[in-house]
Amino acid sequence: MIVPEHKHIIVRAEVEKPIKDTDEIRVWVSDLVVKLGMQLAIVEHGYNPIVAYVEDKGNRGLTVCAIIKTSHIACHIWDELIPSLVQLDVYTCSTLDKEKVLEHLEVMKPLKVDYKVFDREYKLDEKIEEEGVRRGRETAEYLKSQGYMSKKKDKEEEGVVTAPMMDME
Repeated sequence: MIVPEHKHIIVRAEVEKPIKDTDEIRVWVSDLVVKLGMQLAIVEHGYNPIVAYVEDKGNRGLTVCAIIKTSHIACHIWDELIPSLVQLDVYTCSTLDKEKVLEHLEVMKPLKVDYKVFDREYKLDEKIEEEGVRRGRETAEYLKSQGYMSKKKDKEEEGVVTAPMMDME
């Protein structure tokens, strides 16, 4: 059984060359998925990622959302602002390399980039690497103590394994 990691990065970037084309942003997000070692989920209807260009004055720009097998990537680009504004959100139940996310913005010529990385395993703390590793070990030890990480328990449950709710406070 794989214990999810629940990593999340939010980015606010002021950029010089925002992406304005729906096909170009679809490719940009799809390339980010590959760069991060993730996979797009198969969706029931339509395209993944889904893209829209909003023409409303004061809110003009692109919105794109990709459903990945481990969660989502969402990006909003307001291109009528000077400098243009990019808000990027990457959430995954897997590992997350923040440097690859930040590097992927380079095509838009960032002038200023602010970001936060969260470890959402138990609460919305900003990520501290050592703490995330410790929490992962604690989760694995707890699940093992409850019999959820043994082949015997998995066979008894016939493949569907859920962990009981834990109070970590």
